[in-house]
Amino acid sequence: MHYDIIIIGSGAGGSAAAYKLALAGKQVLLVEKGKPLPADGSTQDCRKVIRLGLFKSRETWLDAHNRTFMPEEYFN
Repeated sequence: MHYDIIIIGSGAGGSAAAYKLALAGKQVLLVEKGKPLPADGSTQDCRKVIRLGLFKSRETWLDAHNRTFMPEEYFN
């Protein structure tokens, strides 16, 4: 299969870009590493998502000076 565009990440930016490109007639492949969203409504509960960090990544990254940090990323 041929794709005009391959987008990695189906978050807000990736999904919006994929949608607009598909509307423009492009063949788009959208790749996501996360699991399907749960059907229990938890993704719509702002308190759980923001305050409790329900989907907050706990991954540790290294910066350009080899110091560790946790990025502000959320995964399902």
